[in-house]
Amino acid sequence: MHGKRNSCYFIGAALLFCLLCIPSSASAQNVYNVDCSNGTQPFTTINSVLPLVLSGDYVLVTGTCREDVSLNWLTNVYLGAPWGQTMNLLGSLSISDSQGLFIYGMNITSATTGGIAVHYSHDITINSCASNNNSGYGLLVDGNSAVSVENFGSFSNNSSEGIHVEGASSLSLFGWGGLIDISNNVLAGIYASRGDVNALGNVRIANNKAVAGSPFVSGFGVDFRGAARGLLLGLWGPFSIEGNDTGGISLQENSELSVLGGNVVPGWTNIVIQSNASTGVSVAFGSQVTFYSGDAGIQVLNHSVVGVDVYANSQAFFHGDVQVVHNGFGPDAMRAGLRIDGNSEAFMQGGDLLQNGGPGILALVNSSVDFSGVVFRLNANGPIVCDSSAYMVSDLINAFSQWGSVPCKVPHSLGNHRHFDTAFHVPDWTRNMTLEKRYAKVAVRKH
Repeated sequence: MHGKRNSCYFIGAALLFCLLCIPSSASAQNVYNVDCSNGTQPFTTINSVLPLVLSGDYVLVTGTCREDVSLNWLTNVYLGAPWGQTMNLLGSLSISDSQGLFIYGMNITSATTGGIAVHYSHDITINSCASNNNSGYGLLVDGNSAVSVENFGSFSNNSSEGIHVEGASSLSLFGWGGLIDISNNVLAGIYASRGDVNALGNVRIANNKAVAGSPFVSGFGVDFRGAARGLLLGLWGPFSIEGNDTGGISLQENSELSVLGGNVVPGWTNIVIQSNASTGVSVAFGSQVTFYSGDAGIQVLNHSVVGVDVYANSQAFFHGDVQVVHNGFGPDAMRAGLRIDGNSEAFMQGGDLLQNGGPGILALVNSSVDFSGVVFRLNANGPIVCDSSAYMVSDLINAFSQWGSVPCKVPHSLGNHRHFDTAFHVPDWTRNMTLEKRYAKVAVRKH
């Protein structure tokens, strides 16, 4: 009887020991080495190792891999080059129904489709990667996904948008380690529809191309439609939007964008929107833009028709030292530094409107401008011009009267509307830096 009981205890202990020896998917940390160049490692393709990968595992890749890679139904997996190195993927990278993936040091080019696509996935980190020269987009984010691009990177010379965000998805750009370059793409640098985009410099969005006859045309550096929302912040380095075929920024269909620059908070840097064909910033069809700046931290300059164009029931808010300089130097009769048109509004607390080819402000068709603390200088057609349906409220009304006449209708003598500042919510990147340090520690120690 006792022997039988002891036997049962022994078998139970043995089973428990075996169970403890089986790696848990939640705590596994296997490191697989893939060599796509000369086959010195057990694995010579990324796809050959994926069936073995569990949560917490690392896949470190060297060389040039010629394959399309699909990461499906994975959790907390780290994939990329050894720390401080890069590897090449001549093919596409697709991520679907996954969470907590960390992609590092991959240079991706696909001759047949887009570079990186993320579908129905969350907490996806793309660190120190490039997705250039693809037959489609550089990066696609859709299906309620959440993606961070960080440290530095490039999404350039693609046959469609550099970055495309849609379907209630969100994208954050954190350029703390160097430049994130989004240039020379077809249609737009960053396109978003029903999505959120937060871009924290060091970022360059330049020379993106319009396509005549395309259903989208675009050619904007940043193109928001369908109630897209975003934040552009100068941080870690300069933020520039320049040389884009159609314009710098376009907001349509109830989209919203906040542009923050200058020394309002320590560490903020400048944002420059310049030389983007006819228009610096276009705000239309129920959309809204906020410029919040200190010490000339935001500059909109050198556009042939208008620096900031607000029309079709849209709004613009200027706070601080926002400079709109040398716009409207072409022949267009509606040229101006700031144009407010079609039942639209501008509320300005500060700003410099300087050396524009038309008036500093042009207000048209049932629109209104409420401005105080604005500096007007050397604008070809004076500080402000209104048509017969537009209104202004200004701290300069007395000065205008002394100069001879008030240039616009004034609805009342109660003064400017009062506005109390509220703090902006800036995305938190500390978790992203922690993941980067974790990858660096394992990728150096294990490889």
